[in-house]
Amino acid sequence: MNRAWAAGWALSLALCTSCATYTLWHRTDPSEYVVMPQSPATERFLAEHKLQSIKDDPHGLYFVEKSRLRKFKDYTIRTLGTPVTVTLDAATTVLVVGAAGWLIVHGWMPMEGGETGSSDQQQREYQRLYDELRTSGQLNSPSPSPVR
Repeated sequence: MNRAWAAGWALSLALCTSCATYTLWHRTDPSEYVVMPQSPATERFLAEHKLQSIKDDPHGLYFVEKSRLRKFKDYTIRTLGTPVTVTLDAATTVLVVGAAGWLIVHGWMPMEGGETGSSDQQQREYQRLYDELRTSGQLNSPSPSPVR
């Protein structure tokens, strides 16, 4: 496998880490305001429903506090959705770390000092260890045969 491809794969996995919990909480904030454009229809709607609003003339907007029902919905979604999103975030993290570890163990990603664990390097290391064992008299086999 090409090292550049493996490094690209590892980088893409790292960038895929999820932040679903943050997104859920950000999109279901019960204390945020509903934004409405300024128009005669909006003013009539606010007056008919007796809703308190903050008028932002420079931007042409009204900021209206969420209703109790909408706040309840936001809290309910947070309560039921948070365990799911935390699990999703944790699973994504485990997947990314596991994939990176697998790539490192199998020699497809750079390790310490930029070495990649190539098969030539492994063969040289095996030969060196074999020669040391043979020299010390601990090995009497005629020739090395690396285990793969």
